[in-house]
Amino acid sequence: MSADPEPSVPTPADTAVADGHTAGIVPRWVYRAIGWTCVGLGGVGTVLPLLPTTPFLLIAVWAFARSSPHWADWLRRHRAFGPLLRDWEDGQRIPLWAKIFSSTVMAASLAWMTARADMHWALLAFTALLMSAGAGYVWSRPSRRPAGPG
Repeated sequence: MSADPEPSVPTPADTAVADGHTAGIVPRWVYRAIGWTCVGLGGVGTVLPLLPTTPFLLIAVWAFARSSPHWADWLRRHRAFGPLLRDWEDGQRIPLWAKIFSSTVMAASLAWMTARADMHWALLAFTALLMSAGAGYVWSRPSRRPAGPG
């Protein structure tokens, strides 16, 4: 015969969530501030070619998921940003146009640094290595959904 389970005692994390905090450590407003800051930076990145958009939006969705599921859903449904976020969340897919664009911007930046910037060759080589690693990662991700059975 088993004993009756003990009544559940609220943990500090349960109390913190009830008080408007997440995981008992970080207040929701901090996550929300991170989310809106990243949405702003992502928006600026749509018009400034050297500032990335998608990484900031991924951070924004992460932060909103911890502070306001409403805003996370809004971002996922957004006309411009939603498709990129949904592709990433559903299989870490990066559209072909985004791969081409990011590689072109990295190559143009490296060419400009080589021609115009007064950089030590070792720093230039390190920058080229980092850009190559970034481009390699981007190109290693799938571009579209895998074909279904049939």
